Amino acid sequence: LHASAPCHFAATLDSLVDQVDTRTATPRLSPVEKLKRRRVQDLEVALEREGTSPAHVWAAYVDLLSVFGPEDIPLETHQRVLRRSTLPPAASRADLYQRIEMKRRPRVPHIHETRYQTIINNMREGGHAPQAEDYHFILEQFAAVGHHVGALQVLQEMNHLKVPRSHKTFGLCLMALCHRLSLPIWHQDREMLVQAM
Repeated sequence: LHASAPCHFAATLDSLVDQVDTRTATPRLSPVEKLKRRRVQDLEVALEREGTSPAHVWAAYVDLLSVFGPEDIPLETHQRVLRRSTLPPAASRADLYQRIEMKRRPRVPHIHETRYQTIINNMREGGHAPQAEDYHFILEQFAAVGHHVGALQVLQEMNHLKVPRSHKTFGLCLMALCHRLSLPIWHQDREMLVQAM
């Protein structure tokens, strides 16, 4: 998966710090400017540190958005948060199977779907165009848990935004369909699910 090099990513967040520094005319930062600087540093640390939990990365991103608009945040930062604010696909799949075994099937097909929607919307509000790799990352997550409805919605959005689709795009959508059919389902609902697909 695409991830910006640490030095390049640090430079993009440094641009936010530079914005804080140039907005203040006095040698001392105001409390608001200090808060902005702190939010940038918190997200930078969360993204750079190995082993940071997805929840911690997400919280730092939300905190950053409380003091900066999506247009102030570089595309690379949104992309990095997209990839670090969720579990790896294999872990998401393992979590799904564990819940199924415990008879606690999740109410939503993918626990972090709203995060993906928020980040993609923030990219677009900030004047950035989400890349095919960003959508492929989301499709891979959905394929891991058999979220075929979400995969179809992503495919439709890519088509609407004229984002180039490839064999990988369609392959991940088919994986989501196949994996959904392999998951346990009440026998009376199975035929209806197959027809809906």
